[in-house]
Amino acid sequence: MSFARSTLHVAVPETDLAVSFTADMSQFLWDKLLPVKIVNKGFNTIRQFDKPNMLRRRDMRVGNNGVRVQFKMAENLTYQTTDFMLEALMDDRDRQGSDDIIQYDNELIKHLTLAYQINMEFMTIYQTLRVAANYGGNTEDLSANSGVRQYDAAASSDSDPVSDFRNIVTKSRHKLGGKAFNKVVMSLFTWQKIQENKNVLALGRMATYEQPYMLMRLFEEAVGLPPGAIQISEAVYNDSLEDGTAVYKTFIGTDIIFLFVEPAQTRFYGAGLSYMYPGGILDGGLENLKAPFSMLMLPDNGQETVFGGTKMRLAGGIDQKVMNTEAMYLLQNAINKNDTAYGDLLKDPTNP
Repeated sequence: MSFARSTLHVAVPETDLAVSFTADMSQFLWDKLLPVKIVNKGFNTIRQFDKPNMLRRRDMRVGNNGVRVQFKMAENLTYQTTDFMLEALMDDRDRQGSDDIIQYDNELIKHLTLAYQINMEFMTIYQTLRVAANYGGNTEDLSANSGVRQYDAAASSDSDPVSDFRNIVTKSRHKLGGKAFNKVVMSLFTWQKIQENKNVLALGRMATYEQPYMLMRLFEEAVGLPPGAIQISEAVYNDSLEDGTAVYKTFIGTDIIFLFVEPAQTRFYGAGLSYMYPGGILDGGLENLKAPFSMLMLPDNGQETVFGGTKMRLAGGIDQKVMNTEAMYLLQNAINKNDTAYGDLLKDPTNP
């Protein structure tokens, strides 16, 4: 006699497999665009040398009276960090009652880490580097004049990313003492439309007959960018409220960000830095600190839990500081964000 299946086995969770989204952390670009500088005070002054005086032409043909050369100080900059905090509550009762496959503590750490990266990416790209007011006039909006210059305007003779990029990069070399922008950030959709642009296709056929579209390294070479300058922003965030229908969007949208980036150093001329003030640890000292934030484990003695638990708090202070507008350029609306082919991925956030 055969047994009914329900009498031989009671369904239990699988012990070696659970479905879970896992992000590639290398897709987050925030600390590559505005490198981290760890500071030991929440605010401070940044001294600045005067560039016009440094580059002023002087007439040396004056006989016995030498022309005096002296440096001048420009207006001081300042950074002012704003406190941030993310927190996860490890509930002892929940931990004990969870299935083994949940891996309760590890999963909370994973979610906390990803929440930090998502928020840092949003603050850096959308709230800082996509704001035209931060560029000192070094911006263009390609959606002007009915979008004839946008790179997905296939029928337009004015759509020419090669000419646009060459002009932007050439000007940057004059402004930056021979250096070129070394980070150019865009969405994958934008890069694909650049590849499909008729002017790029024509140039690509001159460079190679082995690929249907122009390779990124060849495009970089053609427009004067250093190898590896183009960075594709692939990370997405959910723009819906909790438990609402998910709406996934990219941080970069339809814009293209040009930056000259360099690490914090004694003489700095990059676009900007992420000033990060961990604060409140190591008795105020930072000698051995490598992280740009503090990770605190605080006991919860029944305030929010029934049987106790631990609050895992990630906290610090940050100022994502634009310091040199000559090292920046912004192309807004490089492609049409309202094209239904892109879905919601390139649209702006609902509640920025």
